[in-house]
Amino acid sequence: MLIATPPTLIGLLKVIRYGWSEQKLAENAQKISEMGQELHKRLCDFVDTYMNVGKHLDKARDEFEKGRSRLESRVLVQARRFETLGAKSNKSLIDAPAALVSDTEDAPPEPT
Repeated sequence: MLIATPPTLIGLLKVIRYGWSEQKLAENAQKISEMGQELHKRLCDFVDTYMNVGKHLDKARDEFEKGRSRLESRVLVQARRFETLGAKSNKSLIDAPAALVSDTEDAPPEPT
């Protein structure tokens, strides 16, 4: 038991309040640390996923180029032979490769 006068009681209460404030700050610092670790983990996961998307886009572009090359060198050549023999519709294949090339030229530049 402690006999306290008003000045010592006020001082004791201030010390207790200060201790509680410090404890709350320590708890908040721990929470901030945990949240920072979780944010870092999520950011790393996002970057990994984002890089995989880039790899898949590169592969898709490569496959598109292969397909376009095959279309121009094999399929359209054969189809044009039909046109020269008179098997035409109301559309022509003469401009098809130019349209394919202009579509890919309008694409955004590759990131470096």
